[in-house]
Amino acid sequence: MLRYGYKLRFYQLSGPDKGNLSHEDFFQDREQMMTRYREVFRQDLYAYNPTAWQYVDNEWTRLSV
Repeated sequence: MLRYGYKLRFYQLSGPDKGNLSHEDFFQDREQMMTRYREVFRQDLYAYNPTAWQYVDNEWTRLSV
């Protein structure tokens, strides 16, 4: 089974579900994840930007990027 070590969680930007999870993108390494994060980050979204996560010891841990 292929295990991904990193993910970005994306959130709904409008409507009644604003702020709820929209989808997740998975990555094999931090560099790939950070490249994608820089592509989608928008200063004006503030709290609705994607969040970065790393899989460590059988659980997802949120990263500060």
